[in-house]
Amino acid sequence: MFAAIIVLVILIFITPGLMGHPPSIVSLPILIVGVTPDQTNLTVYVAGSVQAYLYDRITLNVTRLNAANQSVAWTNVSEAYTYTVEVKVRLNLTYWHIHVWLRDQQKNYFEYNLTVRAFVDRNNNYHLTLAFTFPDDNSTTVVTRVPPDDFRVAIPRRGSLP
Repeated sequence: MFAAIIVLVILIFITPGLMGHPPSIVSLPILIVGVTPDQTNLTVYVAGSVQAYLYDRITLNVTRLNAANQSVAWTNVSEAYTYTVEVKVRLNLTYWHIHVWLRDQQKNYFEYNLTVRAFVDRNNNYHLTLAFTFPDDNSTTVVTRVPPDDFRVAIPRRGSLP
């Protein structure tokens, strides 16, 4: 009985080293995209999903695309040693490409790409609608939100930096 307790205690201390120190759950980030109540701005927000977490770097790019899929306007924010980044862009009935990159204190990096299309949905009483597609996933999945509902997604870990 005593030996089993000693073995369990040793396993508790050895196991994290065997697993390669995965990122702490508190560093997992979330991306939130929504529309202001007056429906004039698109708000893009990045922060820790579990609690406030001090990231080494957060970079957020929001690019507006025209009908030919060319960038016509963009906002780029990159901050070091910050808890969160928020960007507001003028809401037009058009497409946006959103790219998020974060590095936590353990040198893990998280990255996500997202395309957002704003349109007035005739099938939904002409409400403003946001359609989200995911270029990294190689899928045809489309997720829609009608404001005031926002879109939330956990940003996946992509690897570690030296």
